[in-house]
Amino acid sequence: MVVTEEEVLEQVRAFQKRLRDMLDDAGYNDYRLSKALGKPQTNVARLFDKDSFPEVETLIPIAKLLGVRVMDLFAYDTENCVDYGIQIIPGDIKICEIRHELEYEQRRRLLAYAEGLRDGK
Repeated sequence: MVVTEEEVLEQVRAFQKRLRDMLDDAGYNDYRLSKALGKPQTNVARLFDKDSFPEVETLIPIAKLLGVRVMDLFAYDTENCVDYGIQIIPGDIKICEIRHELEYEQRRRLLAYAEGLRDGK
């Protein structure tokens, strides 16, 4: 199987979106992340440059800040949920897919709505 440059760039962009989503959810903008990592803000901004991909040495401290494994930064992986004792059903995957497409504020509202449903409010 031959992988095209466009396919590689598509995967890089998907990774960057996933990372941005995780950082946003944890409350890290570029400034806060740069302070937490002890790196210049320009270095943090490069994580999201169009055609760049960070080195593993950069990802390790980010994963630690987020409390996840480095491999968890890469994709939504239903197998990882088993590690936390959560049973995945097909609807859960659909919810994750929808959530992934939402902007930060929409994700916050979705979470608040889901918590309200859970709490019977």
